[in-house]
Amino acid sequence: MLGSSRKTLIGQTPAEIHPTYALPLIMSDFEKMRSGEVMFISNIPMQRKDGSIFYADVHSSPLELDGQPALLGVFHDCTDRILADEENKLHLTRLQSFLSLLGMVDSSEKEIMSYALAQSLQITKSRYAFIGTLTPDESEMIIHAWSDNVMELCKIQDKPMRFPLHNAGIWGNCIRIRTASIMNDYSLPDPAKHGYPEGHVQITRFLGVPIFDNDTIVAILAVANKETEYQDDDVNALQTLGSMMWEIIRRRRTEEDLLRQHETLLSAYEEIRVSEEELRQNYDEIAANRQELIERERQLQLKLDSILTPEYDITEEEFGNIIDSHEIQLLMDDFYALTHIGIAILDLKGNILVATGWQDICTKFHRVNEESAKNCRDSDIFLTTNVKPGQYLVYKCKNNMWDMVTPIFLGEKHMGNLFLGQFFFDDEVPDREVFTAQAERFGFDTDEYLAALDRVPRWSRETVTTVMDFYTRFSSLISQLSYRNVSLARALLDQKRMAAELRASKDRLTNIIQNTPAGYFRIDRGGNFVDVNDAWLHMHKYHDRSEVIGKHFSITQVDENIVLAQRNVEKMLSGESVPFGEFTRRCKDGSIGVHIFSAIPVREDGKIVGIEGFLIDITHKKRSEEELIRSESEKRSIIQTIPDLIWLKDPDGVFLSCNRAFERLYGAKEQEIVGKTDYDFVDKELADFFREHDQRAMAADRPCVNEEWLTFAEDGYHGLFETIKTPMKDPEGRIIGILGIARDITNRKRIEDALGESEERFRGLMDTITSGVATYTVQGDGSKGKDYIIKDFNRMALEIEGKTLEEVVGKSLADLRPNIDEYGLIPVFQQVWKTGIPAYYPQKIYIDDKYANWYENRIFKLESGEIVAVYNDVTEQKRAEEALQESLDLLDATQKLTRIGGWEWHVGRQTMTWTIETYRIHEIDPD
Repeated sequence: MLGSSRKTLIGQTPAEIHPTYALPLIMSDFEKMRSGEVMFISNIPMQRKDGSIFYADVHSSPLELDGQPALLGVFHDCTDRILADEENKLHLTRLQSFLSLLGMVDSSEKEIMSYALAQSLQITKSRYAFIGTLTPDESEMIIHAWSDNVMELCKIQDKPMRFPLHNAGIWGNCIRIRTASIMNDYSLPDPAKHGYPEGHVQITRFLGVPIFDNDTIVAILAVANKETEYQDDDVNALQTLGSMMWEIIRRRRTEEDLLRQHETLLSAYEEIRVSEEELRQNYDEIAANRQELIERERQLQLKLDSILTPEYDITEEEFGNIIDSHEIQLLMDDFYALTHIGIAILDLKGNILVATGWQDICTKFHRVNEESAKNCRDSDIFLTTNVKPGQYLVYKCKNNMWDMVTPIFLGEKHMGNLFLGQFFFDDEVPDREVFTAQAERFGFDTDEYLAALDRVPRWSRETVTTVMDFYTRFSSLISQLSYRNVSLARALLDQKRMAAELRASKDRLTNIIQNTPAGYFRIDRGGNFVDVNDAWLHMHKYHDRSEVIGKHFSITQVDENIVLAQRNVEKMLSGESVPFGEFTRRCKDGSIGVHIFSAIPVREDGKIVGIEGFLIDITHKKRSEEELIRSESEKRSIIQTIPDLIWLKDPDGVFLSCNRAFERLYGAKEQEIVGKTDYDFVDKELADFFREHDQRAMAADRPCVNEEWLTFAEDGYHGLFETIKTPMKDPEGRIIGILGIARDITNRKRIEDALGESEERFRGLMDTITSGVATYTVQGDGSKGKDYIIKDFNRMALEIEGKTLEEVVGKSLADLRPNIDEYGLIPVFQQVWKTGIPAYYPQKIYIDDKYANWYENRIFKLESGEIVAVYNDVTEQKRAEEALQESLDLLDATQKLTRIGGWEWHVGRQTMTWTIETYRIHEIDPD
């Protein structure tokens, strides 16, 4: 067990057979055993001669030896049990990690990946780990996170976060070969190794697994520096953890994409609704404006300010652009030729817009001189500020000439004036002395000035009144025509603007419809498609609108939904609403999709002419939900069918769930157990026992194992169960419950006890056999003595070999017998090992530097594959036989010389034996 002989062990101290780290606890336990406080200690770490560690259970008994207190201890190797327990705990840890990960569906990607990173260390018992995601073309890895201990130990400055695959080291192997990559001895040479930079943590072992999304590698999960070698179950556990992590992330991304698409669609739908409302308002405005123009034409005689309210004030400078100066000038020229009465139209700043028949005294004299021109302007200002719409004013200007004026209004705004001037009444005589004085004052040529005065016309007062009445009406007509032109121009301009806005709104609406991720459609009253967008074509797997336009909407309906779809269409065409909901659709290739449907009636001139709406494709989301339900169902089915008892409680001991096996324990269904505690089903003493172990596990913050006898309420079955209770935590590390798993170990316990008794009986039997019995395990092909490793020798075999059990166990047959390959026994071993047929190897002498003995062997193969050799040292027997043969040969020679025969009578068997000479005397053939 310890790999040392009895002689070597005698006198050694506990420090020489136990590892240093365990000595304080072991010495304390030994003191308790010496005092009789305890008689049994389990799982004590032991250290073999070669330094390897194993575990043992110790039964002790204090006694006196030579008058001194001593301790008798019986050690039993329990390493296999410890390893099995550790394996069970590891599987429990993995199960807890997987269950906790499944509960993180509402956590962020960062939280999910961080949890998976931490759990990868736990489920593989590794020291370091990292998670990296790959770019879509798998050309580069982006580190999500290293485990905390890596960041603490790594001394590299400016740690990189992006790693190209083309020059990747060992970590890239799992991507290149597209499966898990294990390196259990990192010191071995490998073509993929590039070394690591100074300050990098030292790697001893490495395991990397690729994480797939369909056929694409999306991430890598890697661990390193496990104390023992990485095995296939580490790969499976890490692969499962990574796949579950990515599935949760993928589903989150899908849900987030669907949510974003839904929000985008709602936004687009709202924009479309607003745009549609704007279009309708624009249509209404155009119709109203058209009607208003018609109404304006009908009401030209109404008051101008009732025709149109301008959107902005028209300035005086714009008056010349409003009236048709050219046409009015031609008209006035013709009127002057007929009446010889000149007029002028001026804006409010005195700019002449139309002029005809003006007198020379004005154009050549008064308007030329600065002082006299100022008199003209002062007279104009007086006239324009004192005249009312529809009236005229007669006024003698400061240059002593008669002028008349009537205003021109545009709506209520005074824009200009119509002047008639430079005349005298025929009943008055101009004072020539006044004009002579004016000529002298202004520097005019008196004769020319007076000559111009003489050419000034004389009108009767009746003529002046008639002309001014005409011009007043003419001014009003100009005002009306100008205002109507302005109004008409504005209306046309507004109509063009609204038409442009309508086109822009239509273009914007069309662009929104074409670029929205939702499928848009429009059908007429007959149910035929009028328009669809690209997203709709993609959803239904059509390539071109021509395949759809003019076809009945039923081509997209699943057979069982056609009646309902037709009923919904009829409702909307009649003005009824149809609720927003999920519907199925038939695609061009016959496949079925799922979408969310929303539609409204299309109205033109107040009548419903069709239906338009949008579809949001949720096929992938629906399948993901179904897959999630199926996956959850499978996991629950596994938990429900597993023979172990599984249950979950909250921190207060209230049951949250259990499987069918646990239902048998309490004789109740899960729905009857959930919400209750152990105290509702068992007596207080047992319930206290259960509660104590629940609290112990929560206080220890780790899985706790205990054995307990349970009696099932359903059928009365009574058995021994190994129970593991593990605290369950949320992502923040808070304990949210206790997971319990109980396994029936009644039969295992009985088998272990029986096996122990059987081993003791077998060992006793083997030690009483007078033949040597050797048990070997086989490695390699069994063709050499080194392939046969000694597992056990009985007492006689040890005596034959002159060894202790510790000196032979683990050694090969070649180590014990160096010339065994030349002896001829190994081929017989190999034949028995391959065929399973027992064989006998007759007496033969074996010779080496230590031995020169005769042996005979009988070889068998056990069901476990081990080889058993039963052998005897027949050296003494062989020597006796040879001595007897020599005596017989001597007797025969003596009888032959003396010709005396001899015989022997065996009383017991009643048989007679003759010598050779006796046969010859009686002339009988001895054969």
